[in-house]
Amino acid sequence: MGAGQSSSKVETIDTTRLEKDEEEMLVKGESLVDDLTKLSLELVDEYYLEFLRPDFCNRVALVSKKLLLETTNAVEINGASHVLGLVSGETEAKEKLCEQIIKHYIDRVNLISSIIYSLEYCSDRLRALVVGPICTVNYDVFNKVECDEICGDSSCWIENNLINKDIDRNQQYFHLIRKIYDEFTKSIEKFQDALEKVKKNPKTGERKSFTDEDLKNLSKEIHEEIYKVKTNCNELYYSALLNPPKTSQEIEQNNYYLNLKDKLTQEVKDATNQSANKKFKEAEILAKQVAETSAQGPIPTNQ
Repeated sequence: MGAGQSSSKVETIDTTRLEKDEEEMLVKGESLVDDLTKLSLELVDEYYLEFLRPDFCNRVALVSKKLLLETTNAVEINGASHVLGLVSGETEAKEKLCEQIIKHYIDRVNLISSIIYSLEYCSDRLRALVVGPICTVNYDVFNKVECDEICGDSSCWIENNLINKDIDRNQQYFHLIRKIYDEFTKSIEKFQDALEKVKKNPKTGERKSFTDEDLKNLSKEIHEEIYKVKTNCNELYYSALLNPPKTSQEIEQNNYYLNLKDKLTQEVKDATNQSANKKFKEAEILAKQVAETSAQGPIPTNQ
């Protein structure tokens, strides 16, 4: 979640005014975020431990692939398979290879960081619409300190924004919340699949083959997905803010004023029509009088 935001999970919040679906969306959404964040951090730790330590290049040796392929059968010692190879003395080649490996895993870490950073974008907005907090002076701010600074005091920060249970859930606001949740969870699944491609085999501990080109293509795919989900979440978030949930009383009052408006509009139309009809009849009478006068011949003039 965003910095400065309450770290309390939905289970610790008074959810007596929430429907079951809303609670489940928050709980499941945050659970998916936690699982993905955990996997991401495990991968980052693994990369730093194996490839991004300062002494990484000193701990590895450059072996002649040609001579390695010409060796006899592998020998198993202490449960591990070993082959005989020739250690190369080409320091420059070794350093270049180390740099390429380090760059590859830094690129992996950067990709994982992009995924982690993107998670709170939709998560913050979904949570804000269901339980809060909301910064009424800037709805894109989810940090109380920042909100208070923009506002000038703490009056713009609403920590608890729970939705009453008596509010009709068949409103656009709740459909938009569901859309945000659906878009968000679909993206999380794609991010999860992406990280599965770069993790070790849990059974054998072997690392899957993943080239620089593979990483480049995956990075492009993930960044496109991040852009798409953040754009969609933002549009849906503001659509929901522009269509806040109404209580039964507010809906009834709104319907009353809509009916009153329709009634007044109809009365104006009727009055306009009556006025037009009256003028039309007056014009008809005048035209008839002119026609009758013309039929009687020219109007006599005084000699």
